[in-house]
Amino acid sequence: MQIAVLLAGGLGSLLFVFSGFMIDGNTLSKGWQWMYWISPMHYMLEIMIMAQFDSQTKFVVDTLTKSPVAINQFVVKFFNGAFSFSNAGRDLGLLWVVVLVVQLLVLRCMAKVNHMTR
Repeated sequence: MQIAVLLAGGLGSLLFVFSGFMIDGNTLSKGWQWMYWISPMHYMLEIMIMAQFDSQTKFVVDTLTKSPVAINQFVVKFFNGAFSFSNAGRDLGLLWVVVLVVQLLVLRCMAKVNHMTR
C-alpha cells in the first residue's frame, strides 16, 4: 500500500511537470517530448485554457515589452505556440479515451484479481 501511494504521487507529479504549464512542449528536448504527449494533464490543461481565452480580445499590457496585446494572442505567445485553439476536439476525444481505458483496467482488475487474500 505504501509503495502504491508513493508511485501515485510520483507519477502525478511527473505528469504535471510535463503537462505544458511549467515547460511548454516546444522547448522540451526531443528525448522528453514523449512525456509531454502522453500526459493526460496536457490535454486537460489545453482545453481549459484555450476555451477560457479563445474569444478574449480585450487588451492587456505585456510585462516584458510594455505594449498592449490581445488576451488570446498573449496566451498563445505565453505557451510558445504549443497550445492551440483548434485542438479542443482532439483533446476532448483523447481525454475520453483515457477515461475509457482506465475504467476498463479497473473493471478487469475487479473481475480477475482476488482482493480478499494477501
